Parts: sequence; structure tokens; C-alpha cells
Amino acid sequence: MRKILIAYWLSCILFFCSACQQNPGTPLAASSPSEPVLEQVAPSWQTHTDPVTLTLASDHHFSGTDSGYPQWGEDPVSRRIIDLTGVKIELQIGADDWAALAAGSHDAAEDTDEQTQQTQSSYMDLLQAAGSVPDLIYISGKADIQRLSDSAYSQPLDVLAAEHCPEFWDSLDPLEILNNQQEDGHVYALPKGYYTQQVYDDPQIPIKVPRTLSLRQDILDKLGASLPTSIEALEALLYQVKDQGQPLGIQHPLRQLNATASPLAEWMGVKRYVYWDPEARSIKTPLRQEAWLPYFLRMNQWYRDGILYLPEQELPWRRGVGDRFDVIGFFSDTTFGSFATAADSLAPPYEALYLMRPKASDDDFAHVLLSTPLTYEGEIRLQAADTAIGYPDGHSDQSALFISTSCVRADRAICFMQYLKSQEGAQLTHWGIRDEHYALDEDGNITYLEAYRYPSEVINDIGLLTSMNRKGLDYWTLMDNSLVTGRLNASPTAYCTNLDLLKMRRMEIEAGVNYKTYAAQNKVPALYFAEPHEGDAGYDEYLALLDTWHHAAWEMVTAPSSQQVESLWAQLMQNLSTAGLDAMESAMTARFADALERYHAAGYFTDIQP
Repeated sequence: MRKILIAYWLSCILFFCSACQQNPGTPLAASSPSEPVLEQVAPSWQTHTDPVTLTLASDHHFSGTDSGYPQWGEDPVSRRIIDLTGVKIELQIGADDWAALAAGSHDAAEDTDEQTQQTQSSYMDLLQAAGSVPDLIYISGKADIQRLSDSAYSQPLDVLAAEHCPEFWDSLDPLEILNNQQEDGHVYALPKGYYTQQVYDDPQIPIKVPRTLSLRQDILDKLGASLPTSIEALEALLYQVKDQGQPLGIQHPLRQLNATASPLAEWMGVKRYVYWDPEARSIKTPLRQEAWLPYFLRMNQWYRDGILYLPEQELPWRRGVGDRFDVIGFFSDTTFGSFATAADSLAPPYEALYLMRPKASDDDFAHVLLSTPLTYEGEIRLQAADTAIGYPDGHSDQSALFISTSCVRADRAICFMQYLKSQEGAQLTHWGIRDEHYALDEDGNITYLEAYRYPSEVINDIGLLTSMNRKGLDYWTLMDNSLVTGRLNASPTAYCTNLDLLKMRRMEIEAGVNYKTYAAQNKVPALYFAEPHEGDAGYDEYLALLDTWHHAAWEMVTAPSSQQVESLWAQLMQNLSTAGLDAMESAMTARFADALERYHAAGYFTDIQP
């Protein structure tokens, strides 16, 4: 009995000692949905907190001269970072300065291809031309990130981490490291937006759904109809709406921005991403899949029958300067006369997903988002994937923070990055300060305090986010942590008070969680390296080929007959081969094989053998 008592008291002492060692500001319970667990070993950034100033160049809005936005140390978030890390950021070159430098450099260059190439070679050249290179560089755009991922410009993070904060490197998702490893074996930046395995393992966190379909719930109620669960049921419902459109006040049963801006193709079995063909043992683009033809035939039938409504003129399929207003105008002009809307990430979500009530309606929010894939011919054929290394929606620019070769306090810079990337640091920069900016509800959801929430009449987040940014919230996000950003995305309340927006947000979360289940079956970031990107050889040719394909898609959907659709399809297949798609896919296969080597060495995707 005495031995049992001694063992009991020893266990109590050990328990209380371990509890006392915990940081009182650190979340404790691993199973708690409210806040994630931080590393139990004190991270290196906590052991190096003497004051230091690091200079920064940035092409982002917060680095401009607009006095409406705070400079470092002028808001509670950046002041807290200074208190915790000892790091003060001094803006050396900001967005306005950078733009002026770039413009001056272009004006000074002679009009030759070689010199134009040199002036556009990298932003580092602009910084050197300005007379000094800062310690840190925060840049957006895939091409510029790639240019700075070079030992001539930036210091490798893996080398710095091994020397100054090895536990930082050990805490990262191994795939995230592999995604950003350069040919020399080093990692120079960790671009924002990558979905780590933690995001996939958390059942509450949604991911971006690239294409969506929403319906008017009030019209469903008037028809006595329920939500469709299949493509065939949707089709029958659209024809029913067309037949009764006049008394229902509906002009367009289904509207789309362009011929393929819809999840219907994926639901019918089309892959919308480059993929590995195990039989051909090569990379294939999505352009020649046979599953496209049934989709085009069906959309053509809907178009000729007045079921599908497209803009009067063909709009760009990819985001470009000037087309955003065409997109917004199309959705705004057709919102109130439509029953169903199919949209992709090109469209502004608050427009595309009906964050507006029908005219003269005082009823409940009238729109419902289809959150689960529709079946086709009795099967779920959704072909979802996550092949991205950052910003999987495909349209947003990546952003990344670099430590330049000029940084003499790289030891503090890497520890500063360790803090920003950590769960504690990301919570501060993305959420703000607990009980000052946000609270956690009983379910662990982030809910902003009243001063930082949308007024009930607000359904558009642009004005509010600007106001929050000016107070430092979600503003100094030089790096991110996908679990932290995911927890915010998973919160149905967050900063919303408008009942319509709350309903829409809950539906988007449900759709994102469901979509994640299917994307998890094909999470192969190595595929990212197959496609050419801006600045790569063959990129312009690839875009030209995609332009040709999308124009042909438009012609097929708007063709006068199904026979013409089949003829146009056959002609497209021939044109793609003539335009060099075979050679392009061969080049993609070679790039993929090169990238795959490092994944194989780490034990990933070994079932794919080029």
C-alpha cells in the first residue's frame, strides 16, 4: 500500500511540474478544436529576442505610402510581434517605390528584346539599381518567386534553419519542403497557400471549391421540388423551370459565364487538370478527354433549347486586365432572372453565389449551393484533385518572403520567419489578438468582436477587410500556416452578422469539406511542375493552345446542331495535334519526371513510374 501511495504522489508531482512548464499563453489540448497545439520545446525565436531592425522591400499594398494603412509598430499586431521577437521592420522600398523603379527601368531601356529581357529579369535588379538591397523581400507572382529562388539573390532557408533553428525545419510538412526545393537542392521560400496534410486530416476545415452551382430555393419551393442529386434530375428540373418561367419570373434556367465555367463537366467525369496516364506512361492535358464530348453535346442541347444562358459575346476564360468588369456586369445583370448559376473562381464569389436577394423579396435567403457532387448515369464521377503547391484556386498570385544575400542578420531573419510560420505567429497575424480582436465560441470557432465584424446590412467584404487591415488584422501576413487559415475558413460566424452571408458561408464550408474528400484521392503536387508557368519556355505557346481550345468549346456549345458539335470536336482533336500538343505533353512528361525524382527519393508517389 505504501508503494502505491508513493507512486501516486510521484505521479502527481510530475503532473504539476509539467503543467507549470507550459507557457500560459500556449494552447494545451491537442483534441481541442479551439486552438492548435504548439511545440513543447521552446522554439528558437523565443531565445533570440534582443532588438534588431530588418529592412524590407515589398510589392504589396501595405508597403505603399497610403497613410490609411499602418506602418510597422503602429498597430497592435505588429507591436505584439516586436514585443515577442524583438524584430522591427523598416520599409526600405515599398509598392509605390517599386512601381516607379520598374516604370523608370522600362522607360530607360532601348526597344530590343534582349534589353527588355534584362530589365524584366528580376526585381532584385531593380533593388540593386536603387542602390541597396534589403534584408527581406516580400514578392507576389510565380515568375518573380522563381527568379528570387536562387543563391545569387537569396539565402537558402534550409541552411539557415539547420544552423539557427533546426526545430523550425522539422515542424514543416515534408511535402511543402519538397514542393519548393530548387535544382540545387535548397529551399529559398515557402509560398503561401499550400494545403498541408493537417488541413486534410481536420474534418472541419474546407478547401477551395473551384467551380460551383447554386439554385433558387424559393423557386424550388414554388415548384414543390427538392434539390437534384443527379445530372439527369437537374436537367429535368431546368426544363420544368423553363416551361413555367413566366409566372415564376425566371428568364434564364441556368446561366454560365462561359462554355466550361461549371462543375457539370467534372460531375460527368472530366478531369480539369493535367494528369498522369499510366497506360501511356505520360502526362496528359485535360483537352482531349473523350468525356468532354458528352458534356458539350448536353450543353449544346440545353443552349439550343433555351436552358443554358451565356453572355452575348464570348468572354475571356482566364483573368486578364479589363475583363473583371465584364464578369461582374454579367452576373449583376442576370442575377434576378436566373434560377441556377454555375460559376468558377474567375467570378467574384459574392456575385456568382447570389449574395443578394431577389428584387422585392422579404423572404428568407433564396439561394442554395449544391454542396455534394451530382451523380451521372447512376455514379459519382467527380474528378477532383489538389495538384497545387500554393493557392490551389489557380487564379490568385502566390506570395513569398525571402532572406536576401545582403542580410547580415540572417540568424534573426530565419527565426523571425519561424515565428510567422508557427501556429502562434500565424494566429496573431491572421486572426489578431484573442479577446481584443476575436473570441472563441463554445465550438471553438473564431468569432470577431463586434468592432471587427460586418454590419448586418453588409454582404460585400471589401470595405470591411480594408477597415480591418488598417488596424493590423489579417494584414502582416508575410507567411501563413494552413491549419490556422483553415480554422478561420472553417468558422461559420467569423466576421459575419448578415443572415444571408452566414447561410452562404455555411454552405460554402459544407461544400469545401465535401470536395476535400474527393481532392484527397488525388493530392499530387508533383503534377504542378509538369505544366509550363509564366517565364518558362513554351508558356506562351501553351496559353495560345488553351485559347484555341476554349474558343472551340464556345463554338461547340453554341453550335446549331449536335452533328455540328461532333464535327467541331473531331476538328479540334486534329487541330490540337497539328498545333503541337503531342510535343507539349512530351515536354510536360519530361518536366514531371525530373520533379518526381525528389518525391520518389522521399518515398512519395512511388506508384507513378515514368
